[in-house]
This record gives sequence, structure tokens and C-alpha cells, in this order.
Amino acid sequence: MLINTSGIYAIQTPSGKRYIGSAQNLARRRSVHFHRLRKGLHHCAGLQRAFDKYGEAQLVFSVIEHCAVARLIEREQYHLDCAAPRSLYNARKQADSNLGLRQSPETRAKLSAAHTGKEHTQAHKDNVARAKRAQTPETRAKISAALKGRPMSDAARAALLAANAGRSLTVSHIEKIRKGNAGKSRSAETRAKIAAARTGKKHSPATLDKLRKPCAPETKAKIAAAQRRRHAERAIVRELPLANPYHEPKKSVHYADKDSTNG
Repeated sequence: MLINTSGIYAIQTPSGKRYIGSAQNLARRRSVHFHRLRKGLHHCAGLQRAFDKYGEAQLVFSVIEHCAVARLIEREQYHLDCAAPRSLYNARKQADSNLGLRQSPETRAKLSAAHTGKEHTQAHKDNVARAKRAQTPETRAKISAALKGRPMSDAARAALLAANAGRSLTVSHIEKIRKGNAGKSRSAETRAKIAAARTGKKHSPATLDKLRKPCAPETKAKIAAAQRRRHAERAIVRELPLANPYHEPKKSVHYADKDSTNG
């Protein structure tokens, strides 16, 4: 079983040829390689052909050496130089890495255009959700701290609005949100921010149309039940006026006694 450490690895086939690479996380890199090979999408055509010919069971992933992340490129280049050129599947004999690489705006625009409109499979969405749930509290705290106070550009806000336009939450999602917010109370600062954000805000025609639409029968029943509960509670309070500590009972006046004293 591979451990989650950095180092140099090799994937060897029955022909004796190898693919040499480096990784910050050897276990994860192995999973990525074989996942792409199974899908027929590996970037190394020679290794993909070997996988298709011999099968997954005949390919051996081995760790050549463990080393620090800072020395990965140096040690990978050393092993590439030591190997005979025809014994490698590597198309490039120069070790390189995207670690710390800043892509140009043109490259980012091309990547964005290539992924725009791309739909992920349900299996992929489930994998992403599982990965997020597996995050440790420390990781979540770091992500939260990194995003706090980070301003969002107008373009990003517009993209979010466009992505969520016309999107409706499922009943199960709404129930999860309700359970998550149950018992929570907003601070005075949060309430002030919400009030300031909503002050002077006008609803769009589409929102007004939604607000004017009649409620569903289930919603009407819930509202009616809540109103009945409130009326019943008020009736109980009226019947028990002494339950209010600020209520002072009226003093009764006996007119007969009053007349007798004046006479």
C-alpha cells in the first residue's frame, strides 16, 4: 500500500519499458494514472497502448525513491538521464512541472472556453461531494480564512447570478438547509449588514411575479396551522392575565360602600 508521500515513481510494462515521473503524493498520482488509462485518456500514447495490450494487472507501479518536494524535478531528471532512451515511454526527456506556474491570461481564457458548458457526470459530482465531506476541520478553517474579506469582482458576481438564474432547490436540499439553520441566531452585526444590503433594493419584475403567485396547498396548510397556533397562544394569554408580570389587576370599587361613607 502506497503512503501519501512525495517521490519518484515508475510504471513498467511486460516489454521492459518504463514511464518515469515525480509526484507530491505518490498514492494519488498512481490513482490518476490508472484512472486515465482505464478511460483511454492517458497523455502518454505509448503507455496507453501498452495498457490496452497487456491489461492493468500487467502494469507495475513502483516507487524508485522518496524525496522532498523541493527536489522532485532534480531527482526525476537524474533518473531520466540514467535510463536508456529507448527504454522509456516518456515523450519528453526533460523533467518539468506545473508546480507554481502562473498561466497567462490568454491560456486561462482558452481553458475557460474549453470547459464552458461542460457537464459533469453524476459520478464525478458524487466524488467531489465525498471529497468535500472528507475535509478536516483544520482544512475548512484554512479555506474559510483565505476567502474571508476577499472581494468578488463584478464579472464573478454576474457569472454566479447567471449560473443560478432559474435554478430551484430540491426538497431534500431545502430540508438540509432548514436543519442546518435550526437554532442559529444571527448577530446584531450580521442583521445590520443584511438590513443595509436590502435597504432601497427593488424586486425585479420576475421576482414580483413569483411573489404574486398563489401558494401551493401544502404551504397554505402550513401557514394556516401556524396562524391557529398563534391564535390559541394569544387566547391562553388573555385568559391568564396574571401570568404577565407587568400586568396590574384593576382595583374593584364597591359603590354601595362609597355611598354609605358619603351619607
